[in-house]
Amino acid sequence: MAAALLAGPALLLALLAHPSVIRQGALVLLLVAAGFAAGQLRVALVEAPRLQAPTANFSALACVEQVTPRTSFTEIIVGEWGPGAPLPDGLRARFRWRNPPVDLGPGTQLAVNARLFPVAGAIYPNSYDPRRIAYFERVGAEGWLGRTTTVAGQCWEAGPLAEARRWLRHRLLVQVPERAGGVLVGVTTGWRGDIAQEDAEAMRNAGLGHLLAISGLHVGLVVGLVRVSIRAVLALIPYVALRFPIHKWAAAAGLLAGMGYLLFSGGSVPTQRAMIMLGLVLMALLLDRVELSMRPVAWAAAIVLAFAPESILSPSFQLSFAAVIGLVAVFETWRRYRMSGGSSDRRWPWAVRYIVGVAATTVVATFATMPFAAFHFHRIALLGLFANLVAVPIFAFWVMPALVLGLVLAPIGLDAVAWPVAGAGVEVILEVAYRLGNAEGAVGRIGVVPFWGVGCAVAGGLWWAIWQQRWRWCGMPVILVGLLAPLTVRQPDMIVARDLLAVSDRDGRYWMRGRGGFVRDQWLNETGADALLWPAGVVTSSGGVRFGCDGQACIWVTADGRVALVEDPAASADCAQADYGISRFKVTGCDWWAGFDETVLLSLEDGAVTRISSKWPMRPWQAP
Repeated sequence: MAAALLAGPALLLALLAHPSVIRQGALVLLLVAAGFAAGQLRVALVEAPRLQAPTANFSALACVEQVTPRTSFTEIIVGEWGPGAPLPDGLRARFRWRNPPVDLGPGTQLAVNARLFPVAGAIYPNSYDPRRIAYFERVGAEGWLGRTTTVAGQCWEAGPLAEARRWLRHRLLVQVPERAGGVLVGVTTGWRGDIAQEDAEAMRNAGLGHLLAISGLHVGLVVGLVRVSIRAVLALIPYVALRFPIHKWAAAAGLLAGMGYLLFSGGSVPTQRAMIMLGLVLMALLLDRVELSMRPVAWAAAIVLAFAPESILSPSFQLSFAAVIGLVAVFETWRRYRMSGGSSDRRWPWAVRYIVGVAATTVVATFATMPFAAFHFHRIALLGLFANLVAVPIFAFWVMPALVLGLVLAPIGLDAVAWPVAGAGVEVILEVAYRLGNAEGAVGRIGVVPFWGVGCAVAGGLWWAIWQQRWRWCGMPVILVGLLAPLTVRQPDMIVARDLLAVSDRDGRYWMRGRGGFVRDQWLNETGADALLWPAGVVTSSGGVRFGCDGQACIWVTADGRVALVEDPAASADCAQADYGISRFKVTGCDWWAGFDETVLLSLEDGAVTRISSKWPMRPWQAP
């Protein structure tokens, strides 16, 4: 409603105002209103049935709509439930299947034995929220499939594109059976579930995670390889080369190859952004209007956000656009410096120019994406520069050419000669990742990054990237403030959930008790802390915290207050003597720990209590 009210006056001003400043300001307001309107429209269009309470075990027929292989299981989305399913009409559910049939694909009908639950929410403030992702994917429930689940037939026949992706995945895993096969599947089909978890972790620690996600590097290499190859072949035919614009033919072929790669790989946000930008550049080449600037970046962002406004909250969108904006800004600055009479790099040998180019690209991309990497993943690869200097040339001149050659030879059955070559290159990259990613000091861990810190980094970065005058450098202090923002955030003194409890020693660590697994790892990741074993007696940390347990209760004492953790009703009196008391039982004077259906963060210094489930009750994906 607010967007609609703002759009009318803004449109009138944009059309009728005479001073250009007022007209441009009105245009900005109009675009802002259009953006909010697109978001509201998207929320309304994707609204779908959601499960409100867990179901009992049930059996029914259902159709598989999407299949995504993961490291230890296969993720499927099913819908079109048959009679007998105790579910709302139109509900789509996500399942994890440990050992699915080999021929499982979209359109497969399953005789399902399962139990469903509402989609789980975030487990830490401002962290990854599965409910938001599920809402925009129109998924209303999640669960595990029982062992008696079997294939019952076909709901519909899979399309040729889906079949081609499945064929290539199977072909690569057979021809390159080692760990490299999963990486090749990821960079060709977009399915990263075949990549071993330890390999992905090593790549991320070494700053090579961008090689696993299809983005501008991959699309640019495919387009460039096709364009250069076709132009080189046509140049060998004098009659054609002298009479026709073969550079435009090659550009058109590269454009088609890039669009095919976009469709075949699943069309992720980084791939869309890269293809839109490359498409605009290639179209400009066809029209003899070549200029690299921020305009293609802006058009790419506008097009992506027009169709999927929620993608602006995703790490892939933020990281990919941050990297490309930083690179384009630096490239434009360097180009203007050279055109104004600055030194030229043409006097340097080709190899030196390439190494300096890769190093500069890595440094710029690392600094541009640092605020978002710290906010979402709480880690920074400190040795990424050295890893990229080795891995990127291998990927560009060894792996990708072999993959493109294999795809070209696949229709005539000669692709088997190319896949092992590509796999050998991946093995070298993985060796680099393990050596540098596992080195001491390879990863810098960062705790909670506040929203205002990310906002400062983004505002300062955009100010520097967009403006071309001297005042652009005023954005640097704002960026610095954003980068220092994590230093202003304290770890919570205590994190309480139904099955897990963490108590801070105020020295960067937590005593932890309860069920571990993903939740435990996520808490440690979000706080940037280390885990300690739950004490059997009384311990005192170097941070001045005294913590002790006697089998009935645990007492946590600091200069800011005292907390009692009661596990036996006989020790309920400890709650009355503490500033805050928590019990597994309903005891007078104690809060009920075992009944918490939400995660609660306590901070005694300022008396703050944060309850995650009620953090943003107005969000549509959190509403009942």
